[in-house]
Amino acid sequence: MRFAICTAAYPEAPGFVADFFTGVARASRDRPETVLIAAVEFGFDEFDGLVREHGAGVPVRTDRAPAPTTAAGLRRRMLDAAAASDADIVVFADFDDRLLPDALRLHADALDEADISYGDMVLIDGAGQPLDSNFFDGAAIPKDVGGPAAIAERNFLGFGNTAVRRAALARAALSMPDDAMPADWWLFTMLLSGGLKGRRTDAPVALYRSHGASTLGAAPATTLTVLRRRAAMALNHHRQLDARVDVSAACRAVERLVDYIDRDHRAWSMLSPVLVDCPGVWFEDVARASRAVAKIMTTIH
Repeated sequence: MRFAICTAAYPEAPGFVADFFTGVARASRDRPETVLIAAVEFGFDEFDGLVREHGAGVPVRTDRAPAPTTAAGLRRRMLDAAAASDADIVVFADFDDRLLPDALRLHADALDEADISYGDMVLIDGAGQPLDSNFFDGAAIPKDVGGPAAIAERNFLGFGNTAVRRAALARAALSMPDDAMPADWWLFTMLLSGGLKGRRTDAPVALYRSHGASTLGAAPATTLTVLRRRAAMALNHHRQLDARVDVSAACRAVERLVDYIDRDHRAWSMLSPVLVDCPGVWFEDVARASRAVAKIMTTIH
């Protein structure tokens, strides 16, 4: 069984980078045919030196962006390199996270009966200390998924906790738009809409780091400003999928949420209660707030 561990590499804190390479080395220790595929951001000239310093424990194939690109553009390079590889299984790993030692086996076991595998993640802080919780806690993540409806309102399939059969990725022949944001949500929505099936792994596959530069993190919005920003991201995602996948209901719900936030000064006092004990799965807070606004509108009318 040949594995390709795939990442998008960009400048990160030294401790994060060291952790990443440690995770790759330990996860692949009994898998001699594993390679690391890294799409390297333009200008990140230190990457080769970091590979020499930390050692990935496996051959490293780099695909350097020849010019500045968006986050989605860099991940498209990663996906293209993965699809063109000779791996049987492509395992995604975020450059600021750390694969757990059993990640490859867990993904392979799930992929015995699926095209996509996805696993929980153990939450850690910026210093790498455990936060005594997991990413999926309280979110009722299903054992199996099929069809894009599973992630229409929220997303639990990221570039740090998933794997895919390389042949299925290659057959999909997707070209991710440069402005796809979040890129992982776009990719897995498209793969599921194409008929691929997903299965959850039996245990967590990675350590997920929460730090100041995280785009989303693993906690619900704590201010109206953050909620508004996440709603705008979700709305952009839904609109990008227009004419490809029917997410019109989710799109309209988020449009109503954004409108409500922008015009009603009481928005946070009305919405913050529904975010108490909200799981940290990506955009779960936006989905809950959208449903709350729908109830508010129903009451008004």
